[in-house]
Amino acid sequence: MKYCAAYYSDIGIQKETNQDSLLLVQRGQTQDDEAVLAVICDGVGGLKMGERSSATVVTAFRDWFDERVEELYEQEEPETELFDDWDNLIQSLHIRLKDKLRKGRIPQRNDSGSCLFMKGRYYICHVGDCRTYIISDTLTQLTTDHTIVQRELTEGKLTPEQARKDSRQSLLLQCVGAGKDVKPDYLSGEVLPHRTFLICCDGFRRKVTEAEIKRAAGILPRKKVT
Repeated sequence: MKYCAAYYSDIGIQKETNQDSLLLVQRGQTQDDEAVLAVICDGVGGLKMGERSSATVVTAFRDWFDERVEELYEQEEPETELFDDWDNLIQSLHIRLKDKLRKGRIPQRNDSGSCLFMKGRYYICHVGDCRTYIISDTLTQLTTDHTIVQRELTEGKLTPEQARKDSRQSLLLQCVGAGKDVKPDYLSGEVLPHRTFLICCDGFRRKVTEAEIKRAAGILPRKKVT
């Protein structure tokens, strides 16, 4: 399976530096198939030099991809070993970044989303409130936010309308580099033809509504300009 991929990042109007980091790497495994790794890492809280912390995470995933993807590609069922790899990587990063924060260096908290496409399947590692969607004839959110608002929404303490307006949107339950433990969510599934995967941070989805995404993807009709 071949993939068409693109990425975009914007500094916005409030910060002097862009603290988000992106990774997109593609490698042809055979003439008709390739493996693709996409990672987004959001520096939490807009703290000073947060871009260094997010870059640490995406660099670690890039190094992992370079070292391991060919071996995993040869396996008939790579999921268990792949997710073990990723969990070891996340736990190592968590300890490493917490240690730098403890030593008074630079802020080291991040939330991230990673998605590997390989042999007709997708594999996701999710921490925080970056999201992964599938766009087909509808818009499907694959990941669940690790936030206080999402937890209360799931428990029925907030309605969807209340959740959208809640002032605690940015309060994470877990992220890489802060807190006692980090427990990523791991997901996998089949990549069907003519599907688009959208991986985005909270800065995007809070400005661009799901209805606007659907209109851009042709799922909903565009608004008429009068």
